Amino acid sequence: MTKEQAVAWRVKSIADLVQHAKNRGRPLRIGGDIGVFQRKEWHRLKEKYQFQNQDVQPVAMDQTHTYEAASKGKVDAIIAYTSDGRIKAFRLQLLEDPERVFPPYDAILLVSPAAARRPGLLEALKPLLGKIDQPTMQEANGRVDIEQHSPKSAAAWLRKAIQKGENP
Repeated sequence: MTKEQAVAWRVKSIADLVQHAKNRGRPLRIGGDIGVFQRKEWHRLKEKYQFQNQDVQPVAMDQTHTYEAASKGKVDAIIAYTSDGRIKAFRLQLLEDPERVFPPYDAILLVSPAAARRPGLLEALKPLLGKIDQPTMQEANGRVDIEQHSPKSAAAWLRKAIQKGENP
């Protein structure tokens, strides 16, 4: 949801949002990609936070449009990818998930057995472990999604930021 709306509604978590929904005169409009409202996570969210059908109106749309829809008040909140660069660009506030309905969206490194045998590959990858925090990943993704840089250019920026120990 927008930072301004989160402050106005005193919402910091999904639990706060549900409580706010129960005190409103209309259902909350929640935006999400076309399939999200059919997935386990949506049903778990409703169950864990005791969201009733009358408290929420799902609004299915292309995922790339959800961020702008939230920023313009077309929906009250969205289901977002926490590493998306559009969160910062559209001044959105991520809500805490105390019930841990949504799994962490952390990057992991996987290599095939054949790749693991390549001399120097694993040693070259080790400096990346634990070095990319959420704001840095949002920045890298924003360079592609907002600023229209190539993924290769964003990866080069990310590599330099990691080497310098910078986290924007």
